[in-house]
Amino acid sequence: GQGRSRRHAHCRSAPGTVAGAEQPILAGAPVQVQLQGPGLTWTTAATGTVAADGSFSVPVQLPPGAVYRVVVTPGQGYAPAATPPLTASG
Repeated sequence: GQGRSRRHAHCRSAPGTVAGAEQPILAGAPVQVQLQGPGLTWTTAATGTVAADGSFSVPVQLPPGAVYRVVVTPGQGYAPAATPPLTASG
C-alpha cells in the first residue's frame, strides 16, 4: 500500500528559516527541524507543517555551522522522510 512508498525531503537554510519540500506530497504532515548535539543526538529546534503543494517553511534560528536536518513524520502508516545532515550557513 501507500505506506511502502519512499518519502523524500530536501531543504535549505536561510537566515531565520529552513525551507524545502517533500515527495510524495502529504499536506499537513508535521515537519521537524532538528539540531545535532553532543553524542550525535538530535533535538527538535522548531516544527512546522507541509503545505498543499508539498513545500514547507519553518521559522528557526540556526547558529552558523550548526548541523541540522529536517524530518517529515506523517504517521498513519506513511513512511517518514529525513534529509541528510546539513550544515547551516551564517
